[in-house]
Amino acid sequence: LGQLRDLLARGRGRAQVVVLSGDPGVGKTRLVEEFTRGLPEDVLLLETACPPYGGQSLGPLADLFQQLAGLAGPTTVAEVEARIPLGERAARAAKVVSRLFNLAEVPPGDEVTHETALLVAAETVRRLITRPTVVWIEDLQWADAGTRELLPFMMERLTDAPLLLVGNLRAGEEPPPWGKRTAVTTMQLEPLGEEDARVLLGTMLEERLPADVERALIDKAGGNPFYHSEI
Repeated sequence: LGQLRDLLARGRGRAQVVVLSGDPGVGKTRLVEEFTRGLPEDVLLLETACPPYGGQSLGPLADLFQQLAGLAGPTTVAEVEARIPLGERAARAAKVVSRLFNLAEVPPGDEVTHETALLVAAETVRRLITRPTVVWIEDLQWADAGTRELLPFMMERLTDAPLLLVGNLRAGEEPPPWGKRTAVTTMQLEPLGEEDARVLLGTMLEERLPADVERALIDKAGGNPFYHSEI
């Protein structure tokens, strides 16, 4: 938790990525919840998750873009344009990001190449980040192919943005292919040691279990906080 807070404090002028890796139930989500609960008032928090069974291509990034731009529910290209601070280029950018993220129905015409669309989206996001921002993405291991392509692409072009991206990833799974320009920190969450497990049990129960019961429970849970809680 302290390391996350240090990265946020040091990274207000530079985009950074933190990947929290660990087994299911080891406490990745709980750690980020605690971190985001204590964010300073001037920090914007954006949250999304990658669904386990696919879903819409770029769905998590579309969700984040809508939050960043202040859009909710069904929208129109004109509404998207009104939120994009690109002056005379806002109209074209609105069509591009609306089509890319499937935000609104875009009339045929003015199509651009895939690479151009990614560049326009990256520039639009950079202009929209006007204050320190934390982005939390749950379950990166389930990110669709489009998200795995566009997320690293955008982070490489947001290096000077006050942005901290925190992604949770199951142990043994491959993270997105971050580029060489992106500052990435990987934190491996390990199971609790025996003494920490006793402290956790005591905190949850507000009393000490009989020694043989405590010993059996700790052995059975194997240091996994979720298993301790469920048992």
